[in-house]
Amino acid sequence: MGKFRIVLTGAVAAGMISVTPVVAQADTATRPSAVEAPQPFSALADGFLYASAEPYGQGAYCRWLNNSEDWGVCTDAAGNSRNMKNEASQMWNNGVPGPYDDVKVFWDTSHAGAWRCLTNGSHWDNLPLGRETFNGGGSSARGYGQSLNNNVASHMWVDNC
Repeated sequence: MGKFRIVLTGAVAAGMISVTPVVAQADTATRPSAVEAPQPFSALADGFLYASAEPYGQGAYCRWLNNSEDWGVCTDAAGNSRNMKNEASQMWNNGVPGPYDDVKVFWDTSHAGAWRCLTNGSHWDNLPLGRETFNGGGSSARGYGQSLNNNVASHMWVDNC
């Protein structure tokens, strides 16, 4: 036993065996860095549509379990009252897969105007880029072709996009 310990210690000292760096790398990879902002979102489907005021889930956010005719009044997970009407720069459909798991977001309140559909499990992380536009409701619908960034006022859960 003593002979094995001496050989093993010598091998580690000579750099032939390295255990500590691998363990340290695995340990740091699983912990978030101190500069990362905490995310309000979980990886598991929780049935909510989320929208945040800043890209990538940063800033104030709201979440909805049901339809909303007016994003002017909403709450976050802590119950804080917010206004997300024409304020959202990121959206995530974290609905539970099944019937009515997709979401139509509308340009106007009361599910009016142009709309865009966000499928279950999908997200738009950086709406200020302008890639996502209202493309439903026809070209004569108010808001058709406009960017979703800071333009969503209501939403409705639908069976499919």
